[in-house]
Amino acid sequence: MSQATPLTWDVDSEPIPGYRLLEPLGRGGFGEVWKCIAPGGLCKAIKFVRNEEEGAQAASQEMEALQRSRRCATPFILSLERWR
Repeated sequence: MSQATPLTWDVDSEPIPGYRLLEPLGRGGFGEVWKCIAPGGLCKAIKFVRNEEEGAQAASQEMEALQRSRRCATPFILSLERWR
């Protein structure tokens, strides 16, 4: 099985307008999670998921899981605000 190319981002970059990256929180088979400052000064986390073109079949599984999680209304799951 081939290793997917790691995602790379820089501290203080804004891969999504208004969301400034502060520090990486973790990396795994699906992608990377970064701590960021969102519009309004809110501290958030952004998860960058590898796309299927990069050889990560697991990306489609992750997107399905995100869609299922978004439909759950419980205080024990973090809110999902957007993805693309």
